[in-house]
Amino acid sequence: TLIPFLKENGYPFKDKWYRFLFTELVNTPLAGGEAPQPPKGGSPNDTPPQPPAPKGGNEPQKKKPNPKQGGTLNHPLGGGGGCCGHEHPHTATLSFDLSSLFEKAIRLVFTKKIKAGDIDAKLWKATATELVKGVTEGFGTEYKDDTDKDLSDQLKYNVSVFAAFKNHAQNLEMVEALTDTNGLLKSYELFKADAMKILTTYNDNWLKAEYDTAVSSAQMAVQWNDFQRDKTDFPNLMYVTAGDERVRKAHAALDGVTLPMDDPFWKMWFPPNGWRCRCDVQQVGANAKLKEAKSLPDEKETPLSFRNNAGITGEVFTAEHPYISGLTEEQRQNVQTTVDKLLKKDKL
Repeated sequence: TLIPFLKENGYPFKDKWYRFLFTELVNTPLAGGEAPQPPKGGSPNDTPPQPPAPKGGNEPQKKKPNPKQGGTLNHPLGGGGGCCGHEHPHTATLSFDLSSLFEKAIRLVFTKKIKAGDIDAKLWKATATELVKGVTEGFGTEYKDDTDKDLSDQLKYNVSVFAAFKNHAQNLEMVEALTDTNGLLKSYELFKADAMKILTTYNDNWLKAEYDTAVSSAQMAVQWNDFQRDKTDFPNLMYVTAGDERVRKAHAALDGVTLPMDDPFWKMWFPPNGWRCRCDVQQVGANAKLKEAKSLPDEKETPLSFRNNAGITGEVFTAEHPYISGLTEEQRQNVQTTVDKLLKKDKL
């Protein structure tokens, strides 16, 4: 019963035996007892934004873009207002028991088994698993060629490493929360209350935003690969916003920008360009009228961490992200070494 159901919903099972193991990362039941449904490409009500016809000349031949589901939530670390106000179908429903993991994480820090600079392996794995799931949701599991497979693997590795830097950042905050303003050690109950706020912020509020970024970045990365395949017939790209009142002014200024695929513009301004960005890119023919950007977003409007093309770099989260950018080279190397060891021991 289970295998046919999974195959029906896109899981790549072949005709051979499989076994299923229970882990502590169990699915949390939905309200009302409903079983969660695997994503199948978004809600049927989702309509990809339609680009305006280029001004000043005949409408160029267009290649229909891949539908892209939304972007991400507002993220306190990233800045920038939300582009939209509706629910996104791929927003994460966390597939692990937060309360159990939080309790263990808090006790490890309080007993100093986890110190500043350390990684909590179990909480890292839970976070990394969610973000890898986001990449899979955005990229899909069927690859047109090895280029797709390699890019998908790069994105999954990137979010796994990012999860370690995220864990490193939250552990630093938790260690700081061990003492009060006078430098005295807090009671366990007082520390637990403060630590729970930190863990909830990192692993519920912000993780959902990061999950959505993983989905939208993976969607755009596979779209970039598709663009490359059709580059001969459709050598230009056109930036497209959702075209409504929710679009940020900085993104609206990029609407309609049409440039060759090899133009440096696309290395920095290929969506998503902010938390919950709904912008898209459409591939157009050689007869499209080129249009450069009159102005580009500043760092407040589009943080440096979003000036990235995941299809080129293989990164969802760059070294400009606040979890990483403020660290010393030694700290970065320590985290990198730790996560590489974890991935060898426990492949996601």
